[in-house]
Amino acid sequence: SVQLPRKLSRPPFVEVSRSALVAVSPELSQVPPEFIRQGIPSKASHMLSGTSAIDPSSLPTSLPRAHVPATLTVRLRAPVHTTAAPTHVLAISAPSTHYRAHEIPVKLVPTHSLPLAAHCTAIPVLPPRTRGDRGVLYLQVLPLELPSPAAFPILHNYMYTHGLSEVLSALIPVPDYLAKAELSHAVVLGILQSRDVQLFQLADYCMRKAMNNSKTLLSYASHAKELWQDMVALGLFEPALWDTLDLAWEVILIALNKA
Repeated sequence: SVQLPRKLSRPPFVEVSRSALVAVSPELSQVPPEFIRQGIPSKASHMLSGTSAIDPSSLPTSLPRAHVPATLTVRLRAPVHTTAAPTHVLAISAPSTHYRAHEIPVKLVPTHSLPLAAHCTAIPVLPPRTRGDRGVLYLQVLPLELPSPAAFPILHNYMYTHGLSEVLSALIPVPDYLAKAELSHAVVLGILQSRDVQLFQLADYCMRKAMNNSKTLLSYASHAKELWQDMVALGLFEPALWDTLDLAWEVILIALNKA
């Protein structure tokens, strides 16, 4: 049988570096990092509109590692405000020592430097954004090795929106009332700490969606573990995010014990 840890270990909290924040937003030099993070969701739709304005034909979704340039020239389909435009492109891959590692596809993800710098303590200080011309962006490409590139979109979206419902729904099947709700940190903690009927209802729902299939439930556990590995690798210490991961893990373990 597969042995799963009772808990996914949480590293001690580390705050993001002031120099990393100042490098991307000098005007925020006197603002506490926690306040900066709290303010990002209100700017999320503005920033994500800039990402949506990229002409997809000018930015491939992936490239072989050997062909990833230092800078990408990206066209915009519509004018965007300077503060909305992406600042960098992440070139995301899994660590590899394979002799043909240079051929492995690297996923290219346009991003904004502020959400990254405000949330991730384990990435290097981001270089300044490059100025663009009318309708064109020159984006520096930042290589980023992660244990699970497939899990990164969940975390990337969270850095913008702080949407806990989206995180939970990406890890386990959840009823519509939770999937479509603005799930708060307090609600997550309430379910997790009280070990009440709702926790076991979530586990029962998870089991039904998995058709009581242990392999399917183990695939949920594997996905949650991949997210956990990426959170540790990025140095992502948001308590609400960790507690949501803990809730998903608890539901999976209860479901597996019942299956």
